[in-house]
Amino acid sequence: MMTRQDRIDYHEVGINRSRVGPYVDRLLAAEALVFSFPVWNMGFPAILKGFVDKVFLPGVSFKLEPNGDYRSTLHNVKRIGVACTYGGARLHTFLMGTRAKVPHTLDATHLRAGHALRLRRALRHEPHHAERRAAFLKEVEAKFSQW
Repeated sequence: MMTRQDRIDYHEVGINRSRVGPYVDRLLAAEALVFSFPVWNMGFPAILKGFVDKVFLPGVSFKLEPNGDYRSTLHNVKRIGVACTYGGARLHTFLMGTRAKVPHTLDATHLRAGHALRLRRALRHEPHHAERRAAFLKEVEAKFSQW
């Protein structure tokens, strides 16, 4: 959870990085990122959302220009992989507006802006069914083995 002080210091690069220094160091050294999570309420689980909010910071993964323009700074990351599951039926997620896609934050934010990235996705609806779970694991293995 972002505290009041975290929000106050959000654009102070030296301060915001110091709280999560080891994670920032690993992010800046990474050539690829893999996200694997269950989709909760059509988005990230809260713990993953909090991690992204606290580590993918101004001065780390993006820069806000004085005129308000947004510029990605994660040039070290060449590939992003995503494997996620939806607990409900495909029709339900379609009706909720996701159209069976990875939560758009991974596509639309600083993780892709300004880069040419290969985004590998593997999605599975209703993973609690043994046959579907097994098929999903095979799909993930096949997609990531080509990576």
